[in-house]
Amino acid sequence: MTLPALIVDFPPPSSPEHSQRATLLGKQWPVCWVVGNNFMRPISAFTTLGYSFVGLSLYRANSANWKWFALCAALHLTVLFHSAINMQPLNAKLTALAGTTSDGKGTVAKNQDQAEATARKWIKGNLYRVAIPLITGSIAIWQTMFA
Repeated sequence: MTLPALIVDFPPPSSPEHSQRATLLGKQWPVCWVVGNNFMRPISAFTTLGYSFVGLSLYRANSANWKWFALCAALHLTVLFHSAINMQPLNAKLTALAGTTSDGKGTVAKNQDQAEATARKWIKGNLYRVAIPLITGSIAIWQTMFA
């Protein structure tokens, strides 16, 4: 929810305010990321362990429903890999907008031209991290209530 708010009315690269706004985004992003990461990581880990525990318990009880909870745990693990492979590079690009990292070849300026595009790509990638808990939660509720 935070990143869409940070790019509201983001000026185009041709605007004189673009560089300043991109730098501000780069300074704001690490704070947002740390807060979100510290909040969501334990919840995701607990949920994955919970699905694994329920799946294992049902497996030991010879219930056919164990497969659904194993699927939920496996899907939650894919979020971890998605975050590491696809989202972490975008986090680095957003953080670099602050101008604290540069290779002397205009990397920060190039990244600033792509600031809004990078943020929008992050938002689209984050949809996976929203969809998987919604799907697995629905499966778990269905299995708990109706199976």
